This record gives sequence, C-alpha cells and structure tokens, in this order.
Amino acid sequence: MGFFTYLEASHASHEASKAGARCDERLVMHRVTDGGCLDDFNKAMEVCRGVYSPEASERDIRRGKAKRVVDVEACVKATAALRECFASNPKLFKHQYLRRIDEGLDQDTKPSEWQIYQDEKAIFRWWTDLRRS
Repeated sequence: MGFFTYLEASHASHEASKAGARCDERLVMHRVTDGGCLDDFNKAMEVCRGVYSPEASERDIRRGKAKRVVDVEACVKATAALRECFASNPKLFKHQYLRRIDEGLDQDTKPSEWQIYQDEKAIFRWWTDLRRS
C-alpha cells in the first residue's frame, strides 16, 4: 500500500471537485428542463456571458485573459424572463433557485470587492452556487 504524496492528494481532490461540479451542473440542467425553463435559462446564459471585445487576441482568449463585453440591458431582460419562468413553477424553483437569483440581484446593488472578484471568476453570481437539493 502506497501513500499519496501531497501533490497526488491535491490532484485527486481537485479532480473530485471538478467531477462534483459537472454532476451538479447536469442536475441543474435537468431540473431547469423539467420545470420548463430551459429556453429562458439558455438565453440568460448566452446573453449574460457576453462576447469578446474586438480587440481581444486569440492568445488572450485561450489564456483566459480576454474580457467579455456584456449587453447589460439584454442581460437584465433575459434574467428577468428566467426569474419569471422560475416564479411560474414554485414547486421546483421557489426554495432555492429564486432565492439565489434574488440574492445575486441584491448583491449587484452593493457589491464588495470580493463579490466583484467572484463574479468575474464565475461570470454569473446566481449560477455559482446552484445545487439540486
């Protein structure tokens, strides 16, 4: 029996975390689909992610250093439509999804530096912690 080195243990932990995130993402997608909100969800994801600015080089995009430009008005409308869809099916979405969207929207009014950092890292504040309960 061998012992894990720190690097091996760290790598195993990281891989397990990524696998868990992929599983959570699939569960959220199934839940959103079951609730009839997949089109609104996909639109919000697409519109709010934005597009790379014309000045962004391919190298910066590959390295993850390029900034995305978001049409804020379109993102607000898409998020409002998604929230409305979630609200139309409270059995599936009230206790968790609506609450997390609302918390994210509330944070937008007075974001801390840490919240801004996390938002840039995760792109969507309301998507960051969605889990199927």
